Amino acid sequence: MGLGFNPALALDLEPTRVRATALAINAHLAVVQGDIPAATAMAQECRDWAQSRGEEAVLAYAVFVQGAAARFSGDLPRAQTLLEDALARFQALGELNSTVVIAYVTLFGVAVFQGDLTSAVALGRHARALCGQHGEQWARAAMAAIRTLVWSESVRFTRQFRGDA
Repeated sequence: MGLGFNPALALDLEPTRVRATALAINAHLAVVQGDIPAATAMAQECRDWAQSRGEEAVLAYAVFVQGAAARFSGDLPRAQTLLEDALARFQALGELNSTVVIAYVTLFGVAVFQGDLTSAVALGRHARALCGQHGEQWARAAMAAIRTLVWSESVRFTRQFRGDA
């Protein structure tokens, strides 16, 4: 896939903060493009670098990408653990930006797909409030898509329960 920083990452293998940041960004792009193996490898390299140097901000982004990759590979329990970890790290750092909002939306989706509707409702409300406070339209649209899936599943379940399906 055509990931933005691949050429630069291939040329500069020196373990620096700039490389780690590029890895985190590229890994996030890989998740969005559906290249989960590439995302996982880049996020792990980024995480290893950040952990070895105590770079908490870079580490938080690496953990977030690992959680997103786990979610889209279908490993929902691992996704939940990683996303909760990333969000705790973001909160400790005082980070609040689009990526953090997307992390909440992704965790909302994980809760929905695991059938944890109590957590999903709380996370969805929190994420929706953050979207409203910060004008985050993309994350709000992602939440709407997940809510539509939930609605669709509830309709299907109701029809099966009544014997209509």
